[in-house]
Amino acid sequence: MWRKLRVFSAEYFISLGAVVVVCAALVAAARLRPGGWTGPFARALAVLLVVNQVSWYMVERNSLSVQWSLPLGLCEIGTFVAAAALWWRQPLLVELTYFWGLGGTIQALLTPELFNLFPSYFYFHFYVDHGGIVLAALYLVGGLGLVPKRGAVVRVAAITICYLVAIAGVNRITGGNYLFLVHPPPTFSLLNLLGPWPWYIGSMILLGIAVLFILDLHLRAARSRTPESGPVPPISRPMPAVPRGRRPVA
Repeated sequence: MWRKLRVFSAEYFISLGAVVVVCAALVAAARLRPGGWTGPFARALAVLLVVNQVSWYMVERNSLSVQWSLPLGLCEIGTFVAAAALWWRQPLLVELTYFWGLGGTIQALLTPELFNLFPSYFYFHFYVDHGGIVLAALYLVGGLGLVPKRGAVVRVAAITICYLVAIAGVNRITGGNYLFLVHPPPTFSLLNLLGPWPWYIGSMILLGIAVLFILDLHLRAARSRTPESGPVPPISRPMPAVPRGRRPVA
């Protein structure tokens, strides 16, 4: 029989604690013992995230539906964004991973909707997926020092709002309820505290923007220590000494 993971149960705290310990240990290792292992580890984590996400479609292949199975939730699409950021380390990908991971995925870890407990496949899939995104965000920014640049909040907020508009169109075509834009989830969530539909959509956007600014606050000190990247100045080489009475050949 399926049993729902109860918030504040022993299994909840053990699972959450394991995620915290793994994230803290790997971020600290990257900061204190940087070296040749950091790049291969980032790519290995990227592969793990993608394989873990794809495996879900293999397990659920007999019950897939365009109404609910497309990888369009922020955690699902965030998995592939985080994997791409770990692999290529492009600034915009890192920014999306950081703000989406810490602004949204952590909420899923704190209030999990998990009906298959340890040691089921779905238990490990949930924590590898959500814990892996959070680890990727902290590892890239805190471990490798890839600090989002000024204006990151505006960029991420604009991309997120455009994504919401696009998903609204997908919901209309498929009859789905991706990102809960059509109706609230059947179980209790943060959306229940943001008002009735459709007003909670506006509240969700405003709350999301506020969270982005809060997450950006502690990055200001890191930016002051890390100069903004710009064009690399040309390398100046000293002119060779020229004997008197001769001119250098042009």
